[in-house]
Amino acid sequence: MNITEIKIRLKNMPRLKAVACLIIDGDVAINDVKIIDTGKFLCVEFPKSKDRETIVPLTAISRGKIEKKVLAEYRRKRDEKA
Repeated sequence: MNITEIKIRLKNMPRLKAVACLIIDGDVAINDVKIIDTGKFLCVEFPKSKDRETIVPLTAISRGKIEKKVLAEYRRKRDEKA
């Protein structure tokens, strides 16, 4: 699995910092991935329906890879805007 593109939409809200769209292998889009500020750190929240994630990385390694790339792109976009 390769993340071939990440699109970030910055938000000006206390906890919700951005919403991302991930393109996987140039074939699949995952929309509405949220970047949340917990007050202690930033985290990535995958799309969910009625408090249940609808897109779920199956391993901690894959979740870590996705979070690392999404947060890096968020920080790049945030710093670019500043």
